Amino acid sequence: MEKDITARLRNIIGQLEGIVRLRDSGVACEQQLTQLKAVRAGVSAVMQKIIEQELAQCTKLAERKAVTAKLFAELVSHTS
Repeated sequence: MEKDITARLRNIIGQLEGIVRLRDSGVACEQQLTQLKAVRAGVSAVMQKIIEQELAQCTKLAERKAVTAKLFAELVSHTS
């Protein structure tokens, strides 16, 4: 997952560098905007992946906490 996100970010960097070259070359605004839309879509996709990854980690952490709490409750009930 990390490699995928990194690859996507590198692609976005390449697109941005391309936009700078377009601007420096005086290429038509329409082409620049097309590339900017692609960058925006790429950033949105990366954001989605990162959010999904964080949610998955939070869910796993919550599950581990629930298991720990259950084990602790069982331990306490056996010692009383």
